[in-house]
Amino acid sequence: MYLGILLSAHNHAQVFQNVDDLQSFENISFSSSPEDLPGDLQLDLIISYGLKYYKYSHSSLDEVFEFKTSDINLGFNNEKLEYMDFYFPDLNNLDFDELRNKLEVRFGSATIVDAIEKGVTNSVQWKGQRVTIDLYKYGEDVIDTNDQNKTVLAFTLLN
Repeated sequence: MYLGILLSAHNHAQVFQNVDDLQSFENISFSSSPEDLPGDLQLDLIISYGLKYYKYSHSSLDEVFEFKTSDINLGFNNEKLEYMDFYFPDLNNLDFDELRNKLEVRFGSATIVDAIEKGVTNSVQWKGQRVTIDLYKYGEDVIDTNDQNKTVLAFTLLN
């Protein structure tokens, strides 16, 4: 009887995707070049050492995990995608928790981390050796008023 319970529990155990195995998200692949991506890319910022940030839009990304996106930013280092973030407008705390839960179903438990900047009211992370996923929520008191009350889901390919 105990063997049956153990086998049953094993068959129902959740298998999480290792964060470091993540090659793409929502059909956007790490190491893609800007030319590889469908949709509209608008150069937003150039930083020294080959870093370029683009605003990105594509109809398939109007929603992520069933939440409406307001902005998508992609960061390229020497023409290879290393960073992507998805902005969600006005998610309340319950929506933030639901988004976090959807990510935890896929990647396992998140770690609560200190706020990355002033105005961040909630911040969690999935950290691997190769990839980091951050989910954080801005409140009212932010450095950039464009970020006020937005939630950000960021994927970073580490060097």
